[in-house]
Amino acid sequence: MKAPNVTWTGLFFLVVVLAEQLFGTETVATQGAGVVAVLAGLYLDVSSRAAISGRDIQSLELAIAANERSNADLETQLASLLSNQTFEARAVALGYQPLTRDDLDYVLVPGYIPDNSVHLTMESQQEGRIANEPAFQQSLLEWIAQQLESASAPLPQ
Repeated sequence: MKAPNVTWTGLFFLVVVLAEQLFGTETVATQGAGVVAVLAGLYLDVSSRAAISGRDIQSLELAIAANERSNADLETQLASLLSNQTFEARAVALGYQPLTRDDLDYVLVPGYIPDNSVHLTMESQQEGRIANEPAFQQSLLEWIAQQLESASAPLPQ
């Protein structure tokens, strides 16, 4: 977009120079008109770039809104595909049948004791962790208190 504005400005200066050569006078009005033309050309260049940038921003915002709608539609489709009703219908279509109590076979294993406790956390390996080192066994408040205590202790003479 810059090239047309520069071209028009250049053409205007060419006309001014030709007019000076033909008529032999360079007036303050001619120079003023040249300055006004240059400023007008620069203003048009800046305002056209601002308008183009604004239009680009609008089109990008529209694209963002369209993508957000598309993502919401895809999330809705995914939720539909992962619903219990859809899974049940697909299982029946594949030949599976709902299980009844009569279809179950219970097997009793003598001597087996099931673990009835609930484990909500994984066991962490404590060996080799930096937190277990003696240098890291005090809290931040304990460390601050120790630093204040050592700073306020009198110096040995």
